Amino acid sequence: MDGKNVASGRSARRPHRRHPQEFKQQVCREIREGRLGRRAAAKAYGLSDNLLQQWLARYDLERAGGGRTGTQALAHCEQRIEALERKVGQLTMALDECECRHREGLAGA
Repeated sequence: MDGKNVASGRSARRPHRRHPQEFKQQVCREIREGRLGRRAAAKAYGLSDNLLQQWLARYDLERAGGGRTGTQALAHCEQRIEALERKVGQLTMALDECECRHREGLAGA
């Protein structure tokens, strides 16, 4: 045979492999740190581009959320945004106060 499934006409697939989480993280870290390109990693480790893309998406999500699930990461990001918006408001008020004092100082001189 030529590697084709006679009944469906499709190529025979490799058996489904499972990779340890540590291995997935190592490969993703190598890519994200620029030590390996995505295509080079796929070739070096015998992985499909699609599988690597899935791993990288999960890796990026976990890093952004500090290891949280998608829902937890989203809630964390929303809380962080609210805190940063409050801080921007406080800093804007402080800057306005400084500018006002500066103008008063110039007017009195």
